[in-house]
Amino acid sequence: MNKEKFEEVNQQIKDIIKAYLDDPFLIPIDRKLSSLYERLKKSLGNLAKEDLYIKEIVEKMQYSLDSIVSGDISYITDANKDSFHMLLWNLHQYLIKNIYPKME
Repeated sequence: MNKEKFEEVNQQIKDIIKAYLDDPFLIPIDRKLSSLYERLKKSLGNLAKEDLYIKEIVEKMQYSLDSIVSGDISYITDANKDSFHMLLWNLHQYLIKNIYPKME
């Protein structure tokens, strides 16, 4: 796991989502999120396969991303479903509480 890379990509995803919410016609959200999602998985390294919670979140993020690419933009931020933004938040909280302390 590369903590610095994860934090960098995490911030970029949040920035893209915010920009999209400000002006949905300006940001090609599906392409941007697809690229950043791949970088996010890479930053997680083996944790994306070895840690069951992280693996589940990553799989849900893939489903959410597939839904966004297919045109269901509710999967970007809808708090009533496993939206990309909510899953990212859950993943980040899990890393802060369970993984980062072990890295120090």
